[in-house]
Amino acid sequence: MNARQAAQRLGVPYHYLAYWRRTALLPEGDFSFLDLKKLQFIVRAREAGHSLQKIRSLLAGTDWVSRFGIQQGLIVEHSPEGYLEAGSRQFVLPVGSQTGSLYTLSAREDLEAAFRDSITDPQEQARLLELILERDPEHTAAWIEKGNMAYERGDLGLAESCYERALQTDRICTEALYNLANLYFRTGKHAVAIRCFMDCISSDPAFPEPYYNLGMLYYTLRMFDRSIMFLEMYRKMDPDSDWSERAGKLVATMKSQLNIAEGLFHE
Repeated sequence: MNARQAAQRLGVPYHYLAYWRRTALLPEGDFSFLDLKKLQFIVRAREAGHSLQKIRSLLAGTDWVSRFGIQQGLIVEHSPEGYLEAGSRQFVLPVGSQTGSLYTLSAREDLEAAFRDSITDPQEQARLLELILERDPEHTAAWIEKGNMAYERGDLGLAESCYERALQTDRICTEALYNLANLYFRTGKHAVAIRCFMDCISSDPAFPEPYYNLGMLYYTLRMFDRSIMFLEMYRKMDPDSDWSERAGKLVATMKSQLNIAEGLFHE
C-alpha cells in the first residue's frame, strides 16, 4: 500500500506522512502491515497529545506492537492484571469497563493483525470484524471497515449505518465523515453530502480530498463559483496528484463558461 492510500485509509492528511518520514518514524516506500500498525499508533498517540519525542522512544524497541496501545488518551502497556501507563508504570483501567469482561490489548491487537492478514479472504475479514465489534462495540476503525466492505459490495444502507455508528463512537472522525459524504454524493443526497464534507473539512482542514469531492459535487449542481473555489483550494493543497491536473482542466473550463455567460448578460 502506498503512502497516499495509507493516509486515506486511516483518515490522516497525506503531508503528515511526509513529516513523520523526515523524523524517521516511518519508512520510505510502500507500507507493510506493520508500518500501517505503527502509523495507526502514531496517529492515535498524536491525537492524545503525546510528543513525537516520546512516541519515537517507545517505538525504538522491536516489541512495541505487543507492548503498547492507546487507552483513554494514555499510552499504556498491557499486563495480566490490566493496563500500566507507559513510563510511570502506574496501574490504570479503562473508564466504564467491567474488570470481568476486560480483554487485554494484546488480544485486540491479535484480532486486528488477523484481520489485516486476511485481506484476500472477505468472508474471514467479515467474521473477524464481527468478533472485534462483539468484544469492543466502540471500535471506531472496525465500524469504518465494516462500512467500507458493505459499500464495496453495494450494500449502501448497511454502509451508511456503519459510518453513522462510527460517528457515535467518535463524532469528529474524519474518515467516517468523508466516507459518509461520498456515500450521500453517490446516492444523490446532495444537501446532506455537502454538510458532511464541510464537517469533514472542519474536523481536519489539512485533509485535501474533501475539497476536491466538494468541488465536484458543486460542479454536478452547476454551482460553478463554489466548485471553482473548492477545486482551487484542493490544487494548492495537493498540487502533484493526478486529481490536481483534472481539477485544473475543469476549473479552466468553468471559468471560460462563466466568462461567456457574463458577456451575454452584460451586452
